[in-house]
Amino acid sequence: MATTIKTPVVIGEDSTQILVLSDTIVFKIPVSGVIDEKFDIKINDCKVCPDTVVFNGTVKKDIIYKEPSNAFNEGGVRYHEESYNFGGIFEIKGVQEGDTCHIEKTDAVKANYFIPQTYDNSGNILTATQKFIVDISIKVTREQQIQV
Repeated sequence: MATTIKTPVVIGEDSTQILVLSDTIVFKIPVSGVIDEKFDIKINDCKVCPDTVVFNGTVKKDIIYKEPSNAFNEGGVRYHEESYNFGGIFEIKGVQEGDTCHIEKTDAVKANYFIPQTYDNSGNILTATQKFIVDISIKVTREQQIQV
């Protein structure tokens, strides 16, 4: 005798890239050099509509940098945190309301641009802008009954 179970079945998968642009970043303590940049990417909302998946997310980014050195060639390491909102759409034929969206991957792609805008008299960065790409992959599933 066959048993009926409910199991998620993949309806579609897709990935996309979103270009994120910042407003001008103002550093309270000037930047003598960028050491590292860390990204924390979260998808806050993912809604499945007929043939479309709409999503919104947030990127929190830390810029780790050296402050200008003093007369003894010593300086500190600082960080500056920024938060950016983004959104996008996947077109996946066959998906419908009630299906479930699974975020498979979120990543900041290597195309990350820190663009200095203004400098002080010593060449330290006072303001800058950012451009970076967020790579997102999703899978949409639907509960279906199958006999085993």
